Amino acid sequence: MHKSIIEIEQLLYRCCHAVDQGNIDKIMSCFHPNAILIINWEENGKYSGHEEIRQWFFNYTQVMKTAVKYLRHKITCPLIDITGDEATAFSYLDVDAAPKDASQVIITVCRYEDKLTKHDGQWYLNQKSIFMDDTYTVMK
Repeated sequence: MHKSIIEIEQLLYRCCHAVDQGNIDKIMSCFHPNAILIINWEENGKYSGHEEIRQWFFNYTQVMKTAVKYLRHKITCPLIDITGDEATAFSYLDVDAAPKDASQVIITVCRYEDKLTKHDGQWYLNQKSIFMDDTYTVMK
C-alpha cells in the first residue's frame, strides 16, 4: 500500500507540472481514457473522456500562455485512501501566476477531489473535480 500512495502522489504532482508546462500529452497521460473532469466554477463544467478533457486543458493552457509570465500549481496535504485498485485523493491546491502586463501575483486557492484507478499496474485519474475557493492579488 505504501508504494501505491507514493505512486498516486507522484501522479498528482506530475499532472500539476504538466499543466504548468502546457504539455497536453503529459497531462493526458495522467488520465484514464474514460475519465471525467469536473470544473466547479463553470456552469456546464463536466468533461468526459480524453477528447473533451484534452480540449479543456488545451484551451486553459492557451489562455495561460498568452496571459501570464509563469504558472505554478502546488498541491499540499494529499489525503489518499486506497481500496484494491481504486483510490480517492483529497488535496489542497494553490495556484500562483504573474500576469504579463502587471506588477502583481494572482493566487487562486482550490482543492482537488480525485478518484483514481489502477490499470495494468499503473494509477490513473478516473475523475478529477476542481473546486475554486478563492482568488486574490498580491503586489510584488
